[in-house]
Amino acid sequence: MKARRAFIIPLLALVLATVLVPVSVRADKAAGEDEKYHKAVDAAVDTGLDFLSKSQMPDGSFPGMGKCNAVTALCIMAFLAHGYSPGMEPYGETINRAVDMVLASQQPDGTLIGPGGGSMYSHNIATLMLCEVSG
Repeated sequence: MKARRAFIIPLLALVLATVLVPVSVRADKAAGEDEKYHKAVDAAVDTGLDFLSKSQMPDGSFPGMGKCNAVTALCIMAFLAHGYSPGMEPYGETINRAVDMVLASQQPDGTLIGPGGGSMYSHNIATLMLCEVSG
């Protein structure tokens, strides 16, 4: 039994070393290749978020399908996905105004339909956005 264990442990170590080393080398190479795209992607996202913030209506909604809560909620989730938070610069006020608009559109039965857009679609997307904001 001891002889078998003395043989298996070094063999297992050798197998792990040969498997893991190439994986880490490939991971480092892939990370280096991805790095050249990060700046371009971040710049494109920043341009899109800047456009969205400038497109926001005075009441906090975003254009598209009337004053649809779903459109507003999806726009806000784009800011949240990039790490921006309510009240924090540079887009905190944009997020706050949109959240206030969605909350103000709540119906007496609790739904977040708003004046434009489908009932369940708007309610579900607005609810998802509010969950993300509160998180």
